[in-house]
Amino acid sequence: MRKHLTSCALAVLVFAPAAAASGDPADREFKVTFVTAELVYLNGGRAEGLFVGARPTVWRGDQKIVDLEVRHLAEHSSACLALGASADVRIGDLVGISLSVDHAADTAITTGSPPSVPHPDDRDRSKEPSPSLAIATTHAASSGAVAIQYSHWDDRSDANLDFAQGRVDVNLRVEDLWTPGLSFVVRSSGQQDRRAGLSGGQSDDSWTSRIATFSLAYRRADSRLEVSAGRINPARVGATGQLDGASGEYQVTNQLHLGAFAGANAQWQYSEHRPDLQTYGVYANVRRGTARELLFDQTISVLGQYHGRVTSREAVFSQGRISMRGRWSLSHSVEVDVNRGWRKLEAGESISLSSIFAQGQVHLSRALAATLTWDTRKSFRSYESRNVADSLFDDRVRRGVRVQVDVLPSTGLSLSGGAGTRSAGGGVDRTRSYNAAARKQGLWNSRSNISVQYSVFQGKNTDGSSWNAVLGQGIRQRHWISLGTGIYRYTPEGQSQQRVNRRIDLTLRVAIGRHLTLNGLGQLNGGDDTQGRRVETGLTFQL
Repeated sequence: MRKHLTSCALAVLVFAPAAAASGDPADREFKVTFVTAELVYLNGGRAEGLFVGARPTVWRGDQKIVDLEVRHLAEHSSACLALGASADVRIGDLVGISLSVDHAADTAITTGSPPSVPHPDDRDRSKEPSPSLAIATTHAASSGAVAIQYSHWDDRSDANLDFAQGRVDVNLRVEDLWTPGLSFVVRSSGQQDRRAGLSGGQSDDSWTSRIATFSLAYRRADSRLEVSAGRINPARVGATGQLDGASGEYQVTNQLHLGAFAGANAQWQYSEHRPDLQTYGVYANVRRGTARELLFDQTISVLGQYHGRVTSREAVFSQGRISMRGRWSLSHSVEVDVNRGWRKLEAGESISLSSIFAQGQVHLSRALAATLTWDTRKSFRSYESRNVADSLFDDRVRRGVRVQVDVLPSTGLSLSGGAGTRSAGGGVDRTRSYNAAARKQGLWNSRSNISVQYSVFQGKNTDGSSWNAVLGQGIRQRHWISLGTGIYRYTPEGQSQQRVNRRIDLTLRVAIGRHLTLNGLGQLNGGDDTQGRRVETGLTFQL
């Protein structure tokens, strides 16, 4: 086992690209790739260390634009809710996030400069306070939010499948708890679902809860050791998922960090503990330079997952990034499975290349940027899927490539377009997609905007298209109202008749005092598949 893993680690170190997004988003800069009336899209996701509930901040130069909250995650992209007017956000804006000192952003608001939480490599330790002074002057600082939301779908079709949901989200962080450097983090949610119109006229009620994070962490600027325990998300290794356990990282030099983690995997959808699946791993991270100059960030990790004495997965991961002053960047992530025992019998080989992701971005000018993304993936057998019949287990290699171009022809106007293709099993099942978008800021005043999106897809089973348009207006500094509409058309396989669905919605966000925000949505749907009305309302309390 050790011989296999050591060989793989050396192979990845030598042959893997040196570009990637480190799994630690602290002191990282992302970029805004697209903006709608409600959401801001970033070029960083789960592989770069972001997580649902993270709070990035949009900056333009030294000016803070708005705080965001990550709501949806993909491997290398994310969609964030703007905790303010998203109309002020532009494609290409820089987005910074720090996971170690959340209240630094609050300090920056009063000084007019971005929150600066240096990476350990960039700190001038001679200027840091002594431990005794820090203990005497540091007080616990809390940040976070509590949100309550209710939504109701009134189904006007013959099926009468009404649906209602109540939801509570808690996101709390306390820094310098009892002693400097000790922090407590809890991120949890619960929802009550009620469905009507089931067979026999019955309804169904269900309650689900999820604890995403519940942990204590110790991090100090004058210490080389960082530790955390509880329900954690190891930041530098994106493939672990949530663990009920502990992790630690030691700064060997200013450029080299070594870490380890261990724990039982948690079912991320719920709060259940899974003691049967144990995860262990180690990693090494090398980081040179800064995000504002030439940055090189590379992490190699080795992970093992076990059900008792039965191996579920053993693999080596490489992920990293290299960038130059925001002009260009290259990133990658690679997963190499090490197969022993029953996994070797199933795979037919000792080493399997399970996943490769590569992305390059270049800013050709201040108004023109291009991004090329390529990935290939193959499903691997784990403990849960080892008894799945070969005829049902999809082990085809899936490949995809996509190119995106962003243009800023004039102040307040942004254009983007892209095309991509994805195939499975040697190109037999191929899907093509194309998209175009335009956004204009400052129609009749500086806080009004309009955005239009159009996309087309062509696949083996379904062809279709969709377009959306949103007209928004900011009111004063913290309120927002928008009107949107959209049409989705598709033709199922084997049918000549196209199916069409339409919607129109009104969104409202009202700030009440310094800490409360009221959100509302009213939506009308009509068409071949959906007929009904949706109403959503929510209240957020921001600490």
